[in-house]
Amino acid sequence: MNPTSSSLEILIATTLRDRKVGTGVQTQFSTFRNYLEREGHPVQVVSSFSYLPLVVNPVLAMRKIIRPVSKSAWLRWHRSWHYRYVKAALRRAIEQSPNSVIYAQDPLSAEAALAVRDNGQPVVLAVHSPNTEADEWVDHGVIASSSRMYASMKTRERDLLRRVDKLVFASDLQRTDLMSIYPDIDAVPSIVMPQFVEVPETRGVVTPQRDAVSVGTLESRKNHRFLVNVVAAARTAGHEYTLTIIGEGPERKALEAQIARLDLGGLVSLKGRVGHDIGLELEKHRIYLHASRQESFGLAAVEAMALGMPTIVGDTGVVELLEKGVETCVWNDLDRAQQGAELLISVMTDPQRMAELGRRGQERYESSFSVEAVAPRLLDYLLD
Repeated sequence: MNPTSSSLEILIATTLRDRKVGTGVQTQFSTFRNYLEREGHPVQVVSSFSYLPLVVNPVLAMRKIIRPVSKSAWLRWHRSWHYRYVKAALRRAIEQSPNSVIYAQDPLSAEAALAVRDNGQPVVLAVHSPNTEADEWVDHGVIASSSRMYASMKTRERDLLRRVDKLVFASDLQRTDLMSIYPDIDAVPSIVMPQFVEVPETRGVVTPQRDAVSVGTLESRKNHRFLVNVVAAARTAGHEYTLTIIGEGPERKALEAQIARLDLGGLVSLKGRVGHDIGLELEKHRIYLHASRQESFGLAAVEAMALGMPTIVGDTGVVELLEKGVETCVWNDLDRAQQGAELLISVMTDPQRMAELGRRGQERYESSFSVEAVAPRLLDYLLD
């Protein structure tokens, strides 16, 4: 860190709302902002929603009209207006704080930052997606991988990634995967920085009411169908476990049909999004399950570990930092529900193992994923 860098303001640029935690990205930048405020370091969140709210909010609310008509048209409209508004908000913030570092939370915000920086302000992009931005919209069911928009978005993202000053990845797996798609971004300075969470205030005050819980957008790569099949296989083996799936997305109807077909309505619940601290929902359960086929990290699993909950996860993202079988259990095959049910039953029927997984996971959280362990390192990297 150079002698004057400690005075640089961190401008957290995002197309998401501030002060409203609904996604892992919002959790991350909100937690980092809270840390910087406690440390007395200058910081502000610059969002597309923070520029003239009386103008922005009605325009962006038009999504409710456009999306049902055409998802691809909605995405073009969505990206165009968010880019305009976050760029305008950043221009104003930079005028007020020219000595700053821009920490962008998505490609559009990074692109806007590069367009308006006027004094060589560094632009650092946090890569949150497990693959390309275009592929993420395919996973959401908004565009097709064969569309012109998909190709255009990938070209635009590749150009952007080569122009930012630094990149922040959540895992080695994520960095390796993205660099296999865009090999020439290897020249851009980057770091792998685990995501971090604050210990939920609810820790230890909620009595578990259900068995398993999983958090994630209802899309195919999250593989919730596997978890539903695991519950069905466990019931066949004589163990009825409840499962709560928190999240919303294009797979909801397919999951509802699967639950009905397997007659699991009394065991599996699709809760949708929750508008409050996710920790409160997690603590109502005895174990956290995650079966995503592709994951950059897996923040909800870390939140569960912070609460002392045992976890079973897929071999992606956060697992690279964990000792398998000691701090978490890992599904051996994300297609074999019978095998998955055997693992779940073996953990759930062993109170001592449940307690040990929870204790060791909580210790790993403290050493590797807590704010105190990670946030200072991230700040040093931004200011260096």
